[in-house]
Amino acid sequence: MLAVNYGTPMQSVQVGASGEAISLVYTGAAVNPVTITASASTVSANATATFAPTLAGIVYSGPTVSGSPEIDLYAPGNSGVAGATFSFTATQAGYTDFGKSLTLTGTSGCSSFATVAQSGTSFTVTATNAPIAGNCTVTLNGFSTTLTVKITYTSLGVILQ
Repeated sequence: MLAVNYGTPMQSVQVGASGEAISLVYTGAAVNPVTITASASTVSANATATFAPTLAGIVYSGPTVSGSPEIDLYAPGNSGVAGATFSFTATQAGYTDFGKSLTLTGTSGCSSFATVAQSGTSFTVTATNAPIAGNCTVTLNGFSTTLTVKITYTSLGVILQ
């Protein structure tokens, strides 16, 4: 929306006095750059400018290892067993808050030990019933940004003698 001297926001504004300024206030969804054109009846050429809002990155909330997103499974996929399931959320301001969904890629690389389910901005990683030790990286894709999450499955064994 445009406003003259921080007045009422409108889609189109007209400046009356030479000291008036036009300001652009944008709190909408993430968009690709757009061109804004200004014209005046006493000027033969239009003025143009490109508007490209700064996009926020994807914000991850969940388990980390050394500050990086990482899910470490260590128990077979039995519900209620600690280590069999972990959840996390991921959002992107200007994107997910406008009804857009992050897309998830790379889950096939986890198929020998885990599944990843998405419900809106929530993600659940669950070990399969017969997991094989390994790791994979999944990618969350937002509006012009990505975030990777490492997923591992570790099998621990204890030998009694």
